[in-house]
Parts: sequence; structure tokens; C-alpha cells
Amino acid sequence: SKSIKEIIHQPISTWKRELINDFEKPIFIKYPEIKAIKDALYNDGAVYASMSGSGSSVFGIFEKQAEPAYIAPVNYFYKIMQTL
Repeated sequence: SKSIKEIIHQPISTWKRELINDFEKPIFIKYPEIKAIKDALYNDGAVYASMSGSGSSVFGIFEKQAEPAYIAPVNYFYKIMQTL
């Protein structure tokens, strides 16, 4: 198995297979709506999506500047950030 340090130096396209958050599986069982958000990010074209840490947020990394089609429920906060 590779270290996180090794994986993050690889192309982002490899992260989906190799950069796994171990907290996701039990959290997704208890809160399937969080898994649905991650799945929606991938369906919208994310190269990589994950739950951050123990689940304070879910994020997606996209190749091109485009707003995901996912619409969060009104009681959810979401922000789209772009890099230069």
C-alpha cells in the first residue's frame, strides 16, 4: 500500500482508486444522504470526490471550470471555489 504522501503526488485521476477515507463507509451507512452527495459530484464530472476528515464536508475536484449540476437542499451549505 502507498502512503498518502505518495498518492497525492500522482495524477488526481488515480486518487479515486487509491486515496480512500476510511470514515466514509460507516458514515455512508448511517447517513446515506452524504454518500448521495459524493455520488452526485462524480455524476457531475468530478475527477475526485471525498468526505473531508470525519465528515464535516464533502468536496469534489473538477478538471474544468463548471458549476456542478447538483443542487443542495436548502438546509445545506455549499460553495464553489476555483483555482487560478
